[in-house]
Amino acid sequence: NHKSMDKENFKVVFYEDLLRNTFSTFSEMVDFSRIASTPSQIKQAVENSTFSAMKSIESKYGRKFSDRDKAENFVREGKANQWINYFG
Repeated sequence: NHKSMDKENFKVVFYEDLLRNTFSTFSEMVDFSRIASTPSQIKQAVENSTFSAMKSIESKYGRKFSDRDKAENFVREGKANQWINYFG
């Protein structure tokens, strides 16, 4: 039952929020997780996690995320709501 969840240990993050306000949303996630970090570390993490950076890593090293669907790229579109096209 979601009403009984401890709100101090639960945070909902929407992909659309990460796209719209990447640095601040990710900073909130880091703070919520109680991970010690500096703004420059968060900035570096955000830069290393951009769609183009992730696509480049996947292109260079292959898909290491999962053994499932090896022929298919994990980093596909980098756009909000693409799950509808993928799973729909």
